[in-house]
Amino acid sequence: MADAPMRGGARGHGGHGGEVVWRGAPAAATVDPMLAATALLAYLALAIGGLGLGEPVGSARSLLAPAWLAVLAAYLYLMRRWPVGLPAAALLAALAAFLIVQSARSEVPALALAKVDGFLVAGPIVFLTWRYGMEEFGPRFLRGVVRAGLLVLFITLLHKAAFGLTDRGTRYFLNGPIVFGWMMALMAMLALRLACEGPPGGRRRAALAVAAFAAAVVWSGSKGPMVALVLAGALFLLLERRIGSILFLLAALLAGGFAAAEYGVLPERLTAIYRIATMSLEGRDFGSVGVRALMLEDAALLFGSHPWFGVGSGNWVVHSSIATHAGPATYPHNLVAETLAEHGLAGLAVFGAVVAYVAWRCDRFGLAVLVLSGTGLLFSGDMQYWRFLVFLPLALCVRGARGSRP
Repeated sequence: MADAPMRGGARGHGGHGGEVVWRGAPAAATVDPMLAATALLAYLALAIGGLGLGEPVGSARSLLAPAWLAVLAAYLYLMRRWPVGLPAAALLAALAAFLIVQSARSEVPALALAKVDGFLVAGPIVFLTWRYGMEEFGPRFLRGVVRAGLLVLFITLLHKAAFGLTDRGTRYFLNGPIVFGWMMALMAMLALRLACEGPPGGRRRAALAVAAFAAAVVWSGSKGPMVALVLAGALFLLLERRIGSILFLLAALLAGGFAAAEYGVLPERLTAIYRIATMSLEGRDFGSVGVRALMLEDAALLFGSHPWFGVGSGNWVVHSSIATHAGPATYPHNLVAETLAEHGLAGLAVFGAVVAYVAWRCDRFGLAVLVLSGTGLLFSGDMQYWRFLVFLPLALCVRGARGSRP
């Protein structure tokens, strides 16, 4: 039986230089409630993540657990098939088995469980909501997620205006500043794709959305999402052969960034990027830059003493000499350092195989999102946020008509 056509009507991009066509009728002008709900759920699944495992009973995340389980079951039913192919299923099963063993070694079981929750429990929910949206609605889904992102940004502005617009210690509505920065960077990438592919009128609106989301990344005061957005955006434009756009982007960033730093209008935390670039770090940079260098050094020492399987999931905070001097840090703020310190060479091989498979399956935009997530996780975020690195790019890899599986 032939694959059912997708609802949508624009072209996507296939991996390895090929092109994917999302087939179907042109998008309708009326609002599609299922599309809007799926787009909002996709944003929330990625931003919130997990069922609250490892957290105290009654936490906000744990109270939402029944709803997320219902979402998982609903989208499995809507897809009416197993959503991944045998290679992906085998790799993810091996990864899950490895993490179960590593979590059993943990001296901080709640932390190890929280990592598994954010990665391997939240990950499938992220995958199903995003994958269903991509297959069912095509490029309309991406526009829906961008609209959901704009809605969340608007509510976040209202929330911060009431409780501390420039206070980074005040939550950015759903998330802290780092994850908010990641989400805004991802929304900017989605809008950038729409700006490259949509009709002229839609491209102008998408370009304005890119600017709004990029400004939100700067507002978060998080260096990782900013660097990640620049690299991923440049990569996507390069893969799209938009060299002029890349040169304009880089020139605008350099001129604007250095001018803002010189005149003191950048958020204080982001001026560290300027001081790193000009080799003029100061004592005030220790809490942002210096402490990370010590964390990496500590992770290297732990890897050296436990090279094969690391110290076990969540145990960096127990064995690290710097953890007690780094505030509430429970991880080394770098995905490679965390992998080597807690999981050793075995973990590097398992995780590396999964990421390599995802990269192989990705189309051009998926590769850019992989770079976005990977770069962000080099600055901060522990395993529970690896759903950004594995399940999100995998969900975006729509290679053809409905029914294709990664």
